[in-house]
Amino acid sequence: MTKANFNSFIPTTVLHYFTKGNERSVKAKKNIAFSFIIKGLNIGIGFVLLPLTMHYVNDTKYGVWLTLSSIIGWLGFFDIGFGNGLRNKLAEAIAKGQ
Repeated sequence: MTKANFNSFIPTTVLHYFTKGNERSVKAKKNIAFSFIIKGLNIGIGFVLLPLTMHYVNDTKYGVWLTLSSIIGWLGFFDIGFGNGLRNKLAEAIAKGQ
């Protein structure tokens, strides 16, 4: 789909809202909009995934799967600093020319 065809589907007021302002505010508006779209897709996928999962596994296996996925999800919240530490070590190695 070309840009001209894509723009014909979007009302001009919405398109104008996402294109007016300086470059940073335009990027921020687009990122916020895409974030809402992605959140909506995640909710939709969750509504589709639950009945499919319940169809293929019994209640006990679903409970185990849900518990394990919740534990893995919680581990994602614990930021123990590996990302920042590796970035610092990479910057240090680049500065030293290694």
